[in-house]
Amino acid sequence: MIAFARATASALLLGLGLGTALPSLAQLPVKPQADHDALLRSATPDLAANKRLVYDFWREVFEAGHLDLAPKYMAESYLQHNPRVPTGRAAFVEFFSKFATPKPIADKVAAPLVAIAAEGDLVVLAFVRELPDPKDPSASYTTTWFDMFRVENGKIAEHWDPALKVAAPADDRKVVADLDTQYQLAVKNNDAATMERILADDFALVTGRGTTFTKADLLKETKSGTVYEHQEPLSQTVRVFGDTAVVTALLWAKGAGADGKPFDYRLWYTDTYARTPKGWKYVLGQASLPLPSTP
Repeated sequence: MIAFARATASALLLGLGLGTALPSLAQLPVKPQADHDALLRSATPDLAANKRLVYDFWREVFEAGHLDLAPKYMAESYLQHNPRVPTGRAAFVEFFSKFATPKPIADKVAAPLVAIAAEGDLVVLAFVRELPDPKDPSASYTTTWFDMFRVENGKIAEHWDPALKVAAPADDRKVVADLDTQYQLAVKNNDAATMERILADDFALVTGRGTTFTKADLLKETKSGTVYEHQEPLSQTVRVFGDTAVVTALLWAKGAGADGKPFDYRLWYTDTYARTPKGWKYVLGQASLPLPSTP
């Protein structure tokens, strides 16, 4: 399979004209192949049959939404590697029945096909994928999406694609809220290991008095001898903006410093978290002055 993946990648790169040197910072747009009959042809009858099986599955079941035809194309024990879709033919049908509405079956696959590659028991469909340009919201760019299928006994038995898990905003809010609560508990317990895990390396804290602290400063503080009775948010709001999350909370801090002097105050803080390859990290903290005591 590894050899096939490498061979397929090389063939597709050459077929798309990407195997030659391109001008610096230039991109040739990915363009679909209009002649699907040419894509389906193969000098080997078994490979041609596998191509046709996958092509018709995509056309009739996936695009036209005729999930009743799934048994015609898919093995009952169908293995799914897309992290958003459950495995098994029955699970596939149940999942897509929530979105699919049967419509007339077209003669050709509607998606912009670039290539169909087949070798052994594997078939790869390559499609044009158009996405918004992150540097220019008014523009878009093209890239390539791949779906790979394994055929066994005339049925599709396994599927791979490059899909990623995507958290819903509500999921992100819960993750960040829990993480911020964990952080405050770690401060209370002088738990440097947990603080080290949550804080970004370039973390900065700015207090209401204008004092700034780094990650190293806060980790050092865990060894100062401060004892906390309370260090927890009394209220907490989390807002998520893509890969950035902002926590606003009212904190109650009570305990005794290293010198034995007691403290008991409330203040507002805003914590900013950023999504990184290692998960959400606490990158910036801002705190108000302690609030006036209430009688």
